[in-house]
Amino acid sequence: MGTLGFATNMAIGAKVGAPDRPVLSVSGDGGFLFASNELATAVQYGIATINVVFDDGAYGNTHLDQRARYGGRILGTELRNPDLVAYAASFGAVGVRVDTPDELAGAVRDLLTDPRPSVVVMAVPRLESAF
Repeated sequence: MGTLGFATNMAIGAKVGAPDRPVLSVSGDGGFLFASNELATAVQYGIATINVVFDDGAYGNTHLDQRARYGGRILGTELRNPDLVAYAASFGAVGVRVDTPDELAGAVRDLLTDPRPSVVVMAVPRLESAF
């Protein structure tokens, strides 16, 4: 979990380093919230990144481990998130909620030409074990 929360910050840095290239980060809700306050920096300095957030209301991998390996004993992995679309807007960023992969693709396409930082939120079910 050493990279948890790194996507938003890295996207901002990548965009500063390559301002003419589109930059998109992908994270879960827990990881996004680690550094989501950096939206303030992105808005203040006009750093237009697209931040895709998959919202399952949990630290997904750790939550899955608890369910699978510890008899469903859950501790500290379920999240009570703010409305992430309104949260993005509160900084002056664009906030968009989508429900399907097609809507996600369309939102990303539309935001590629928007000069503002953005957050695209898609609710997803909790992870299931691949085993």
